[in-house]
Amino acid sequence: LHDALPIFAQWRARYGLSLADAARALGMTPRTMSAYGSGSRPVPRYIALACKGGRSSIKESPRSSG
Repeated sequence: LHDALPIFAQWRARYGLSLADAARALGMTPRTMSAYGSGSRPVPRYIALACKGGRSSIKESPRSSG
């Protein structure tokens, strides 16, 4: 997980999560999510793994990609 930002961004996009929704799902502040999303802070490995391994508890199903 050298560059975890794409994993985080894809997770948010797939479930249609705002920064506030993502923060709530991961138990973090929207400010921290914003820093991860903008790349000003690296996305920690455990956050990338959480995004990669689980569905959002906020949205039941991913957005259709077509």
